[in-house]
Amino acid sequence: MASNPEIKIAILGAGPGGLTLASLLSSNPSPNVTINYTIFDLRPRPSPDQLSLPSGSLDLHAESGLLALSACNLTTQFQALKQECSEASIIADAKGTVHWSDEGFGERPEVARNKLTELLLSGVPDERVRWGCKVVGVVEDTASESTEAKESGRRRWIVTYKSQHPSNTKSESESISEESFDLIIGSDGAHSRIRSLLTSIQPHYSSISCLTLTIPQISTSYPHLSTTIGTGSFVAMGHRKAVMSQRGAGDSARIYLMLRTESESFFQDSGISNLCSSPEKLKEKLLGDEQLFGSSNWGPGIRDLIAAGCDAEAEAIALDSKSGNAKKTYEREGITARPLYMLPTDFTWTHKKGLTLLGDAAHLMTPFAGEGVNCAMLDALELSKAITSSPTQSGATDEEILEVIDGKIEEYEKKMWERVHPIQEETLRNLHMMMDDVDAPKGFVDWMKGMIEAAMAGEGKGGERS
Repeated sequence: MASNPEIKIAILGAGPGGLTLASLLSSNPSPNVTINYTIFDLRPRPSPDQLSLPSGSLDLHAESGLLALSACNLTTQFQALKQECSEASIIADAKGTVHWSDEGFGERPEVARNKLTELLLSGVPDERVRWGCKVVGVVEDTASESTEAKESGRRRWIVTYKSQHPSNTKSESESISEESFDLIIGSDGAHSRIRSLLTSIQPHYSSISCLTLTIPQISTSYPHLSTTIGTGSFVAMGHRKAVMSQRGAGDSARIYLMLRTESESFFQDSGISNLCSSPEKLKEKLLGDEQLFGSSNWGPGIRDLIAAGCDAEAEAIALDSKSGNAKKTYEREGITARPLYMLPTDFTWTHKKGLTLLGDAAHLMTPFAGEGVNCAMLDALELSKAITSSPTQSGATDEEILEVIDGKIEEYEKKMWERVHPIQEETLRNLHMMMDDVDAPKGFVDWMKGMIEAAMAGEGKGGERS
């Protein structure tokens, strides 16, 4: 019996979108085509210790993220993970006065980001992922279109990569490898290499800069703050800023300081970037500067939360230094201070055979609607269907199958844009409501009430919570 034709696919990036796609291709194979895929990711494979570290939480939606998990046959395993994070939500003003609280509605369970990664990895065979591989080039092999090349099985795209693994002792020239593929999927994030092959449009600064802190064991270390921020998500907003927190694994809390500033280099220009390795000095800067989180605008409870985040980071640095454990320092993310980027809300590209995008590479947006990972996972589900929708008749040639898949992928792209553009616009509206409203959080709370009332009345779906 003749074997099925083989389609070789490269997936760039082992984030939630790329891993979801890989899991789907493994658990739902095409009946007529052998799908031979490889994931490339610059990072080393995350260790169990890394995956157990505190991380932000993600709320998965029934119509997208949860739907994709179900198609991966991972729903049962997911049920055990969602217990660590609560759907509860609290919205306050800059002084700490609560304007909204709820316990969630049971439709959008929260899961720690690291735990979701671990779950998705469980559905991907180890040999399918090349960890520690830096892709340095992707070029079209124009010679592959010749009749002779097609008959010899020559692929359309060439990926050049080199191993970044610490055990790699080869010289740089020796470590560079090439491999050819029929299809390259860019799930490679904000600054996607594959996107640059499809369009000259690049992400632009969103006007939001974000500083991240982590407090482990917050209920034990800071019980009063644990009560303030609740068991799920918390946000205090005002003065073109927001202080957000998410509860996570290990009784942790991730703290996000969002600042609306027109300067992409604000953290560098203000000196904050240089203070991330000195949490005590960073605390003085954040709380002592009235243009940041000074006492004239921000209440004591919110300022205490920021102070606790800085103190927890200082304690972690001290423990790392005392133990001399470089690996522990490497695994712990520490303080980050970054500008946030976005793509235009109407972003599209001209279809090109053998290339496509998913997730942030396709529709990068800020986190103000909680939709990023859900969109990426639904992208993966729809793209997997496009890839496995090969001709049903036996005896189809590789080229005929690739033509069918290419047509399905072009349909996937058009449907994705129709689905995602309204979400991108909603995310931008939420950004303005939260970061520009002089009466914040009034406008955002009123909007949430309206969405929930409409949902309860059967007039529409519930609003997206950030």
